[in-house]
Amino acid sequence: ELWKKQGILFKAKSGDSTKDAVKLMTVHASKGLEFEHVFLVDCLRRSPTQLPTLLVHPKEPPAMKYREGKETLLPAQYVTLKEMKERLDSEESRRILYVAMTRAKSTLTLFLPKEMKGVPQGSWASLLFESQPTL
Repeated sequence: ELWKKQGILFKAKSGDSTKDAVKLMTVHASKGLEFEHVFLVDCLRRSPTQLPTLLVHPKEPPAMKYREGKETLLPAQYVTLKEMKERLDSEESRRILYVAMTRAKSTLTLFLPKEMKGVPQGSWASLLFESQPTL
């Protein structure tokens, strides 16, 4: 929306692609494609942390969190489903990062802030840092 307001956003004409063109796309759209150079620009992004009131899973009974007064109560089944969802979300994030990183033929450039006071839990940057061997 900000790009639209600033006049930065424009529509590209399909079929105008050339060898020297820059293509902006989501990781999902890039699946199955390869590019000489790939830039990952949103390595600090995290999945939304707000969980829905109702959690469901095909092999488990559903569960709801609810409020009693000012307190939010999480039944045991809700906690179980929450942990399952977090694990599945983490696995999916790893798969998407793998897809993103393996689109590059020659170079892969990851964008991170120059100064950072910590890496957001669950971000691609945290996945990359946790995979580093300790020296």
